Amino acid sequence: MRKLPIFALALLAGLALTPIATRGHASAPQPSPKPKDPDLESGRQAIEAQNWKVAIEDFNRAAARDPKNADAQNLLGYSYRKSGNLDMASSTTTRRCASTRATRARTSTSARRISW
Repeated sequence: MRKLPIFALALLAGLALTPIATRGHASAPQPSPKPKDPDLESGRQAIEAQNWKVAIEDFNRAAARDPKNADAQNLLGYSYRKSGNLDMASSTTTRRCASTRATRARTSTSARRISW
């Protein structure tokens, strides 16, 4: 019978200290969100307005600045396709796939190098 009151006291003490322990986590600084690319945002607005020429210009700038940006490459290909320029849409998709294959090849080679 003596174990029950001791257990109850321990449980109450633990519950009383819980808010103190969690307070520190709420005030921890949050990582700042990645800044949005203005050309990507402008290009998305151009897509909504179906202004393919402006969208292509914006996504070309974004892709030139960051060739590994999958969103820029994908939306560029989409804009070319919607504008009727299927050759450029196809070449954009081909470039994007080649870049992905090259990245995967480098990654798998590195993984083989460090495999036990």
